[in-house]
Amino acid sequence: MSRKGGYTVPRVFYVGMGLRIDDAQYRRNISTTELGRITGLGKTGILMIKQNNECRLSSLVAIANVLNVSLDWLVFGKERNGHT
Repeated sequence: MSRKGGYTVPRVFYVGMGLRIDDAQYRRNISTTELGRITGLGKTGILMIKQNNECRLSSLVAIANVLNVSLDWLVFGKERNGHT
């Protein structure tokens, strides 16, 4: 967790999330620069998330929305029906 403005901001960490972001970007034909611009996280922010597999939940929601994927798939690698 990190501190921001006097309160604790929970962070999410899951293995493979960066690879799933790459996969979804490829399928949607969205560059890292464009994803960073649309989400407001910037290219560097997206790259850090992809490398560290860690970010705030609000960032995950923004990425999932832009890439049109579920949070379950983005975080856990599971489709809506529970399969990977």
